[in-house]
Amino acid sequence: MTLPENEEYQSESPPAKKLKREESPQPSTSSTTSTCREDEDSLLNFCDDLMLEIFSHVKPTDLLALSLCCKRLDRIVRDRTLWTNVDFRPMCLDDSELRKYTKFFLPSTKVIAIKGSWLPPPSVVRIGERHVVVPCSPEDPNSTGNKKKETLSLSVEFLESLAYSAPNLLTLIIENHVLDSQNLSWNKVPRKLEHLSLQRCHLVELDLTKSFFFGIDRALPGLQTLDLSECYWFESHSLLALSKCEKLEKLILTDCLLSDFVPYVSLGTRFGFKALTVIDFRRTWVSDREVSCLNRTPNLRELYLESPGGERGATLISDMAVTAFGATQEVWNQLGYFVLLMPDFGKEGFLPSPLRVIQLHKYVTVTDTSLRHCASCLKGLEKLDVRGTSCSQTGVIEFKSQRPDVIIESDFQLEVEVEAVAGSNVDNT
Repeated sequence: MTLPENEEYQSESPPAKKLKREESPQPSTSSTTSTCREDEDSLLNFCDDLMLEIFSHVKPTDLLALSLCCKRLDRIVRDRTLWTNVDFRPMCLDDSELRKYTKFFLPSTKVIAIKGSWLPPPSVVRIGERHVVVPCSPEDPNSTGNKKKETLSLSVEFLESLAYSAPNLLTLIIENHVLDSQNLSWNKVPRKLEHLSLQRCHLVELDLTKSFFFGIDRALPGLQTLDLSECYWFESHSLLALSKCEKLEKLILTDCLLSDFVPYVSLGTRFGFKALTVIDFRRTWVSDREVSCLNRTPNLRELYLESPGGERGATLISDMAVTAFGATQEVWNQLGYFVLLMPDFGKEGFLPSPLRVIQLHKYVTVTDTSLRHCASCLKGLEKLDVRGTSCSQTGVIEFKSQRPDVIIESDFQLEVEVEAVAGSNVDNT
């Protein structure tokens, strides 16, 4: 059955018999007006440009439904302007549903965002330095032992179809999907990707002898951003594979199971990560030792750290990590944060640090020593977050008076105090 070009579906039932004049009801003005408006204001009466403007505000799932109405709507829905940036995330779609849309993807498609229905296990406890996932019960649909949860929700064939139909894709966002790591190769995804997100994705058949990201530097040479938030399968040794990405600028590892990975981050920062400008270690078990290795990263602009919780987690980062940036190698390797206690050291003794943003959230071992170091040694600093730390109000006020150009977020209200300190300094001069 072929769709009509510009006609609506008409019923084949016989017309109703006409009523006699004396039996016919009085016409209603409102109903007559409504009927006329329906005839005059039909969607198909609009020009193609107007319908394109309307369809640009319609979700992809509704565009698919419109394409099934008639040939004209199908032709308009396939316009390249409607499939440049495609976001399916308001809906949770699995592989079979997503394949219905591959016919709409074009070489002009730049962004595709999809979301599945898989959720991380709800019961997570922290033992030592690791997150341990504890299944609730075999009957629980969210249990780790349930086979249904392990069912693939995104096939390798779908990713291959993207490489064929959308070869110029720049951004691919995959959330809450279950992927087959054994059959998935980075050569099967669009080669021109610059931004990749696997947030809250789950991998099955994970090969423990080889990094999942092995060869990603050759398969995706233009990769700039990688978001692996809440990817509990991420292993520390994968940092070596990621460090080979020559254009990688932003790496997000929030809530990943990272701990005791000094060898990997040390080798990665020494021989790779040359373009890295933003790294996010929030709610991971990263410590002073790993953060100190980032001092070798030549272009690091933003560093985000937040305690994973617990008594031990709140002490992982201290002044030692902060003072590693901007200090000379000799002082950094031997004395750590005691560099601030060396009065004979001139400003030229410190290596310039490119850091612009530092977040130190909920670490009780971060004190005013870090504030003094940031004020003296990090000349390019623009924003500092010390909420939940042991920085005192006096230390924060002193930092703000020395560096009024820096935005500082703390546990104190400083507007009145800083103005008072600034006024006293003016009076003294």
